[in-house]
Amino acid sequence: KAVEACFQVLDDGESIATSRAGALRVLQSIHDRAVTEGLIARLAQDTDADHRAGLITALCRLHFVDGP
Repeated sequence: KAVEACFQVLDDGESIATSRAGALRVLQSIHDRAVTEGLIARLAQDTDADHRAGLITALCRLHFVDGP
């Protein structure tokens, strides 16, 4: 359920920067195909440079898997 809530924050045009940052921080720790695809889809649609930077950072973080 956290994924859906985080995507709602990202999709809300009125969400504040700290809320977006928190949602992205949660998403970047969930190694799931749906998260990756959702971030990529939002990256393709968003034109705001700050928003895109956050999405790219989350995707880069998902590229790697934490050790034990």
